[in-house]
Amino acid sequence: MMRSGLLRGIIIVGFTVLATFILKPTYNWYYQLPESEKQLASVSKKDLSQITEKIEENVQWLRKTIGDRKWFQIAKSKGSSKYLLDIRPQSTTYVFDLELDKLSDMVKKLNPKFSDTADLEKRYAETKKLMAEVDQIEALKRMRKTIIKMGLDLAGGVHFALGIDEEKLQANIDRKFKPQLEPDKVKEKIKTENPTFTEQQIQEEIPKQIEKIKEQMERILQDERDNGVDRALMKIRNRIDQFGVAEPIIRKGPQNTIIVELAGEKDKESSKEIVTTVGKLTLQLVDEDYLEKIGKTNADISMSAGQGGRINYIIDRDFIAEQRRTKALPQGTDFYWYQEMDRFSMLRNLGTLPLKTNIELDGEHINDARADFDQMGIDVNVAFELDSEGAAKFAQITKNNVNKRLAIVLDDVIRSAPNIQGEIPLGKAQITGKFNTEEAKNLAAILRAGALPIPLKVEEERVVGPSLGADQINSGIQAAIYALGLLFIFLIIYYRWSGFNVNLAQILNLYFIFAIMAQLGATLTLPGIAGIVLTLGMSVDANVIINERIKEEIRGGRSIESAVQHGYQSAFRTILDSNITTLFAAIILALIGTGPIKGFGITLIIGLVMNIFTAIFVTRYVYDIFIYKFKVKKLSIGGGIK
Repeated sequence: MMRSGLLRGIIIVGFTVLATFILKPTYNWYYQLPESEKQLASVSKKDLSQITEKIEENVQWLRKTIGDRKWFQIAKSKGSSKYLLDIRPQSTTYVFDLELDKLSDMVKKLNPKFSDTADLEKRYAETKKLMAEVDQIEALKRMRKTIIKMGLDLAGGVHFALGIDEEKLQANIDRKFKPQLEPDKVKEKIKTENPTFTEQQIQEEIPKQIEKIKEQMERILQDERDNGVDRALMKIRNRIDQFGVAEPIIRKGPQNTIIVELAGEKDKESSKEIVTTVGKLTLQLVDEDYLEKIGKTNADISMSAGQGGRINYIIDRDFIAEQRRTKALPQGTDFYWYQEMDRFSMLRNLGTLPLKTNIELDGEHINDARADFDQMGIDVNVAFELDSEGAAKFAQITKNNVNKRLAIVLDDVIRSAPNIQGEIPLGKAQITGKFNTEEAKNLAAILRAGALPIPLKVEEERVVGPSLGADQINSGIQAAIYALGLLFIFLIIYYRWSGFNVNLAQILNLYFIFAIMAQLGATLTLPGIAGIVLTLGMSVDANVIINERIKEEIRGGRSIESAVQHGYQSAFRTILDSNITTLFAAIILALIGTGPIKGFGITLIIGLVMNIFTAIFVTRYVYDIFIYKFKVKKLSIGGGIK
């Protein structure tokens, strides 16, 4: 009898529906969307920011025109959680669905002096248009993340192989530590750290200290050789993310290199500038006096407060824009965005802090930074060490600014703002807080990146034309369809009606492979296509083995039910052995290989898993339907068996 037939049917149909849902964005992207809309998905963050700033300008104007804050949010109906209008400063997404005539009437009632209806109509139409444009751009960017991407060999683009410039790295380290190796500087440091030392003891200590500094230089050089590429990867990813490049591939390559592939890009020089520019790290003081002042005089602004009521950061974008526009900020102070890494390892904006634009200390004075534990071995902190010049400056900064915050700023974005708890005279400091180990490691990496910007050199660069142009790709698709068609016809001729079952397995196999690739965000390359072709060949082979075993059982005198059951049982071990041995090889290729080899391995792994599912699970279900549901007495499987 047909055991668990309903459950198996639900599983197969469910997988097929899910695959269709997953592949729909890919189909829409390549076959439905016009090229102009695809280009919108590559709008850079800078350009998108300009659009949102214009929306902010119009919304800010409307807030001022309305005046009464309680009308910044209007529900669709009493008690409803949906809104016709939501322009509150703290809103993450504005709602602008209130009809123009109703908005105009409301503004006139709340502000009887208002008369510029034409300006309201213009700003209303512009804001609606820009908000729709932003929604479209964000929707297209989300869609692009869920489709099967074309690799460089199919789409063309720019390829770079970057390596650490060891000569420059050594020169940077030598220049950085040169002042510390001067005997007078070493002597002064020994005196400061050991005030009870005699002159003779100091002279004996000088060579030891110089040797320690040289050992430290060697350790730093080795650390940069081993781990500098990881920090450079972090910087390059952050930079490229600002330019809207379509799903860049940025990975570690062989021999401590970084491979950057920007599919669809053609401007090699601009791309090179992005990936080789070194970031800037600075230490700047938070303007606590200004924060205290606005905390007292602007109680209605949206902000986050910490212990003792001190403002952690300001969220109210309306207030920020107004302060800048009216030049209410103190001279030498400006707002900087405060970002932190979320649980998905993505940077998100928390708010802004007013920093003094004067740079108290730049990152080049940091010798080293690392994640560490406190003396009890419980709490995680970040320890860093400064060079002699930086230590002197840092001692003065910390002495004069106790209980104030010193922001760590990377590329004009605040990444941390620890509180100065007291004077730090020796250039060795700890940043304490509620860190977990990963957060502490990230902050230490940021400090080290500023301490010694990794000098990168371009080992290899090229503009890659697509190996297959549009005409060739279309020709290839046609050739594949013809080849599959001939294969299907042959299987039907050879296996009669059972050939349709084999063909169904091939179609579902291919369908599921593409669905899983789309879900994983995989990139399709020419070697990947070769992996799919190999998988389909093995899928046909598996089905041939099954059908031949069934024919042997029927010739041996078994009934159809028994022949199918024993045919699958005897074929299963052979199919499993052949697929598993190939799977091991594919896993090794995917783990160890890079670029095209890795792509080949990944597609082969997906294909082999789907091969076992379709050959063993799906085709057996189809046979069971005909045997147990339709009660067929003869199996059309070719080879003289009818």
